[in-house]
Amino acid sequence: MILPMDNLDPREQEETAAKTWATKNQVYFVDVRMITDVSPLIGAIDVKDMRTFHVVPVGVSHTTINIGFTENTDQGRLQFIKQKFPDQQCQFSVISETGYNSLVEAIDLASLKAASGSNLESFKVQIIAANGETAFRMLAQVAYQLDASDIHIEPRAEFANVRFRIDGALHPIM
Repeated sequence: MILPMDNLDPREQEETAAKTWATKNQVYFVDVRMITDVSPLIGAIDVKDMRTFHVVPVGVSHTTINIGFTENTDQGRLQFIKQKFPDQQCQFSVISETGYNSLVEAIDLASLKAASGSNLESFKVQIIAANGETAFRMLAQVAYQLDASDIHIEPRAEFANVRFRIDGALHPIM
């Protein structure tokens, strides 16, 4: 039984539409909500390339890389992406636009955590314990190491939200 699209939430509608488009174009479909661990995907494709080519890894093994793309991806550039992996078999799968955005963000954030020693919690404790000048220097140093273009500090009554802009996307640090 097929449910009318009106009964689905917006994300489910988008996933259904992407799956329908994939079926129509005889391409695999991946619902990225099923990807619970992005750590194997880190480094498979450079985040800048993900954003430039509008693709994201959705599966990786030692012999194969499965690359997700959306209806908005310039499909003429997929062959160029394939050439970047001469030692691996490339498979391409359709994903939703929201799925693409959420997966790129998750991979980027996981990369950020890995690059900062995998323990942002200890970094947060150090920042909180430091005086203002030292805390700012620590933030600036980590931002520099992560190639952040800017630091966003949003003061609150009891704390501050801190985000770094990396590859055009804001990532929460604290």
